[in-house]
Amino acid sequence: MDAASTETIPMASNQTLMDTLSGESIVKYTREWGTKGGTYIVNAMGTVLSWTLNIGLGLIFAIYMLLDKERLMMQGKRIVKPMHLMGESY
Repeated sequence: MDAASTETIPMASNQTLMDTLSGESIVKYTREWGTKGGTYIVNAMGTVLSWTLNIGLGLIFAIYMLLDKERLMMQGKRIVKPMHLMGESY
């Protein structure tokens, strides 16, 4: 850089600024950002997949219970009735 350009750009002669604007620094920053961004994307996809799976299984279970509610109620009564009778015998 020549003296005229340092006068128009304040602190352009600062070594830290020059290092920041160097090509190596930009490539390093881009590489780090890509690595961290990739990790973030993979984690987000895993979370979305987990939520989708949980919602899907919940819907299947709810539909199963609604379609078979009479049989499930009878089975529940068969389980609860002996427990109730055992409680009275004490």
